[in-house]
Amino acid sequence: MILRRLSHHIKDQNWFAVGLDFLIVVIGILIAFQITNWNENRAERTKEIQYLGAMKRDVESSIQVLNFSISDLQRQQNARQVLYTFQQDPDTVLESDELDKLVAYGLFSLARTDLNQTTFETLKSSGQMSVLKSAELVKALQELSAKIDMSEVDKNEDFQFTWKIVDPLLIGEGDFNNILIHDLGSLKNKLPWITKQPGAGYNPKVLRSQRFKNIILYRTLYGQLRLEGFSSILDQHKLILRLIDERQTKLGVNS
Repeated sequence: MILRRLSHHIKDQNWFAVGLDFLIVVIGILIAFQITNWNENRAERTKEIQYLGAMKRDVESSIQVLNFSISDLQRQQNARQVLYTFQQDPDTVLESDELDKLVAYGLFSLARTDLNQTTFETLKSSGQMSVLKSAELVKALQELSAKIDMSEVDKNEDFQFTWKIVDPLLIGEGDFNNILIHDLGSLKNKLPWITKQPGAGYNPKVLRSQRFKNIILYRTLYGQLRLEGFSSILDQHKLILRLIDERQTKLGVNS
């Protein structure tokens, strides 16, 4: 319709009408662009709000896991300290049950952690990180990913040392039955036939050997590296949680 009118005005050489029609067309296009941009911005805002909410749930879940893992690692370190004192001082006396617990926690236990990065991995793999409009938040997420990768290296070294060096000692130098009982966790009810054996355990001579001391020291070193790594990852999660809250507030979301 507007094009027919424009053509008609050109034929009549009504340049004022031509200019007016052209202005109407331009304004109409600009309005259409504005509406399109508004709709796109609204859709992106909605998507960002959804991802922020999902990511916040992931982070809160991971913080709980990290707090438990740090407590577990600290318990292991405490057990190693007591075992080291026992190894060094021949006058130190510990009941066999206590020694079993200390060996289980200090040497056999391996700290695992399952962090929830579902939302971050989804954004990264789908190439949608740009949905998050906070550059500080994106940077913090990338730094977290790097910290987790470093922590994974420490974990693998700790696990490899335990499997190759510690486990052969535990299996070959004493009765592993009472050690295993302390580390069964959720499997305890599924393996009721594994019961405490009175008098079982490890000869104090083995626990005071040079080899045993060196193993304690190695596991203490790995334990400290992992403890510091987990603490750094926990601090990073807390930072990310704060940045998410700030972004949600800016978007008018009640967190």
